[in-house]
Amino acid sequence: SPPPRYTEASLIKVLEEKGIGRPSTYAPILDTIQKRRYVTKEGKQFVPTEIGFKVTDLLKKYFDGVINVDFTANLENWLDKIADGHATYTKVITDFYKVFSDELNAANVEASKNKKEEAEVSDVVCEKCGAKMIVKLGRYGKYLACPNYPDCKNIKPYSLVNGPEEVSDVHCDKCGTLMVYRMGPYGRYLKCPNCNANKAIVIDTSIVCPKCHEGHMIQRRTKRGRTFYGCSRYPACDMALWNEPVDQFCKVCGSIMVKKVSRDGTETIVCSNPECPTAPKKSTTKGRRATKKTASKDET
Repeated sequence: SPPPRYTEASLIKVLEEKGIGRPSTYAPILDTIQKRRYVTKEGKQFVPTEIGFKVTDLLKKYFDGVINVDFTANLENWLDKIADGHATYTKVITDFYKVFSDELNAANVEASKNKKEEAEVSDVVCEKCGAKMIVKLGRYGKYLACPNYPDCKNIKPYSLVNGPEEVSDVHCDKCGTLMVYRMGPYGRYLKCPNCNANKAIVIDTSIVCPKCHEGHMIQRRTKRGRTFYGCSRYPACDMALWNEPVDQFCKVCGSIMVKKVSRDGTETIVCSNPECPTAPKKSTTKGRRATKKTASKDET
């Protein structure tokens, strides 16, 4: 059987063993691979996406000199030396760019050639110029584009390859047309095929807002793509929580309870009020790049 898929805890453990990253960079690494849709999370496990496989294959093919564990771990050591004053950043960057520049130039030539030769032609016809649209891969997945670009800049969702788009039961607020499902940078959303109006898919927790007692707590996303839960009456009510709320209240302070997932994937129900005695305390972890303390006069 294949090895188990990575979880947050097991991936961080491997990074530590390979000497990649620091405690302060583990969270951004996990956030980046999900935000760029290289992986999706199914339960506790990370599952690689088609974009993740494609990006990995391209990087390994064209940038083998820098996309490898040894190079990454060694670069971390050089960054430490720069921080300690034992190396200059100009020399480190110059040495890196000597390898990277040659690979980048070779990749630009070969990749552009392969891009034209390996273009996948679909059966979907461009209604603007009549050409058969080709399949392209963007940062949010596959889409259809006209091969006559830049003369024709028409693009369409990849879902049209498998037939008509999935129609929802939600009517457009502007023209009343039934909206269709599309995939965007923050997941699925609704789009009007008639007037191109967009609308977010509201995930309602059915939990009454503990602040105004009128709206419901619904799932929202920040501009950076991070999930949080806020009142449906916003901006009239600014109630917001980072963790998913549950229909329970703390017996000590009366605040609403939320789901808290630990690093190993264990889920617990805790109080949402950080000042409550029952709320979990934040642990502070010092990175390996912490500033060195000088010896005191007494120690000297």
